[in-house]
Amino acid sequence: QVEKRKEFDKKSNLTVSFDGKRVVCIDLEFFINKGNVHKKREHDVTEVGIAYVCGDNKRNEHFLIKEHYEKKRNRNRQEMFAFGKTHVFTEQQMKKYLEVFLKNIDIILFHENREDLSALKGIGVDIKKDFPHIQIIDTQLMYKRYFGERKVGNIIGGESLDVLLDNFNVEHKKSILHNAGNDAEYTLKLLFSMKKTYEERMGIRNDLEV
Repeated sequence: QVEKRKEFDKKSNLTVSFDGKRVVCIDLEFFINKGNVHKKREHDVTEVGIAYVCGDNKRNEHFLIKEHYEKKRNRNRQEMFAFGKTHVFTEQQMKKYLEVFLKNIDIILFHENREDLSALKGIGVDIKKDFPHIQIIDTQLMYKRYFGERKVGNIIGGESLDVLLDNFNVEHKKSILHNAGNDAEYTLKLLFSMKKTYEERMGIRNDLEV
């Protein structure tokens, strides 16, 4: 329990400074192989979205995974990346790309990190083992820790991405959510909106925006 609490506190820490830090949000869409005893893994990654920021340097990327992207139910969302071009990579290409890219990252952001970390392991990228220098943070856990009293509608905890985007006044289009590239960008915006809200509550000045 003590170790779990320490991990929760680390991943949910909104007091961390992002100044000068290389921050990336990674969002995954995946097909879940539940009930299939012949599958060696639970997740088949269909999409990877990346939103990166360090100071004024910012970029967005969206990848479809060649072996699996056709398994997605709402495939029309795959064509709705609003922040750049979509590329088709094999799993092996995606693995190699992330292995190089993550070497230079300080902080990695997820929204509900457990499934994403598990899905990344499925393509051979083990963040905790292979990149121990990276700090993992999670907007869902941050919400639970600092803003749990804000519950919307009948969604338990109000922790889904679309609800939190509404809660923290992040401008977005609901019709293009569940595209990994868009979700990565919106999650990054959510992080800084949550941080700004927290610091306003605490009387801390915050000049950083995305």
